[in-house]
Amino acid sequence: MKLKGAFVFLSLAFCCFILVKNVHSNVTLLILQPDCSKYKNPDGTWIGGCPRNYAPVCGTDGITHSNECLLCEKIWETGVPIGIKHRGEC
Repeated sequence: MKLKGAFVFLSLAFCCFILVKNVHSNVTLLILQPDCSKYKNPDGTWIGGCPRNYAPVCGTDGITHSNECLLCEKIWETGVPIGIKHRGEC
């Protein structure tokens, strides 16, 4: 029983250490998924153009995309899934 208790304690301590380490190293824990459905026609095809407003998003590809639509356009063209690290420039 003591061995089981020690194992549980060490497991919890390890989890807390990992969480604290991630917080202090500025690791992004949450990746947002762009809502690309807004930029498709009802039949599922691409709308064929994005607005030119500047509302930058930082993609998980490390590139600043001028807006969410242009990030979705890149996903559509390349087939590579790209998430949003955060809103704003990378």
